[in-house]
Amino acid sequence: MIRLNKIQLLLLLFLVSIRLAGQDLYDYQNSKKFANYLYKSGQYSLAIDEFERVIFLHPEDFESKISLIKSYRLSGEFSSGLRRLKSLYGDGNTMPTAFIKEKFHLYIMLDSISRAKALLPDIVDNSLEKEAYQLGLILLEREWKEAATFSKSVQVEDGLNKKFYSILTNRLEQGRKSPFVAAALSTVVPGLGKVYTKRYADAMMAFLFVGGNAWQAYRGFSQYGVKSVYGWIFGGLATSFYIGNIYGAVKSAKRFNKERDDDAYQKAKYLFDTGI
Repeated sequence: MIRLNKIQLLLLLFLVSIRLAGQDLYDYQNSKKFANYLYKSGQYSLAIDEFERVIFLHPEDFESKISLIKSYRLSGEFSSGLRRLKSLYGDGNTMPTAFIKEKFHLYIMLDSISRAKALLPDIVDNSLEKEAYQLGLILLEREWKEAATFSKSVQVEDGLNKKFYSILTNRLEQGRKSPFVAAALSTVVPGLGKVYTKRYADAMMAFLFVGGNAWQAYRGFSQYGVKSVYGWIFGGLATSFYIGNIYGAVKSAKRFNKERDDDAYQKAKYLFDTGI
């Protein structure tokens, strides 16, 4: 019985080899199937090589060309994608809309917002879609007040507009922290500027460092007078920590604004990359 199974296995392998011998695994159709498989399974870097093979075999394959450029974008090779796009269509007016749209995406992923904005008239016809793109681009420019004003004149009930509007409203609700106010608060009470910017642990450390060294300086001067080395050492430390506390409050306010701006920016950027 075992011998029979081995014979059957050898026969099966022989038949498969004959079948494969009659096929060219690297022909156009098989290469395209494999390239599409790699693309659909998220293996974008490998898909690039396969789509290049497909386009070499069939230069007029529009579908594979667009999949190639998308593979560059989805694999994070944005600059390479732009160069390949240019090699396919140059800088002329012959580029199909689907490729202009990919170029738009690539510019956004490279943070070239002004270049992406210039392509907007070429990629959208629908007025509602255009409004969504415009709102998203204003968010990418970090112009929150302008975005708020613009959003009042567009429909934000559903679709892409609603998603961009949600990012905007969330950013506006978080507010902004004034570096001047943070500095003023920390001037009055060390650490209070950090409380204002919601960095409570840093606020406690600033208060303890300044207060502790000021107390030690006070003790030194109280016991030994103005010539107290002990008092001057701790007084100098208290002064340096006090000044650092004010400077740190200013930086904390700027960091607060930047972190929330960056978060909203990345959310809008991700939405452009995946939601359109």
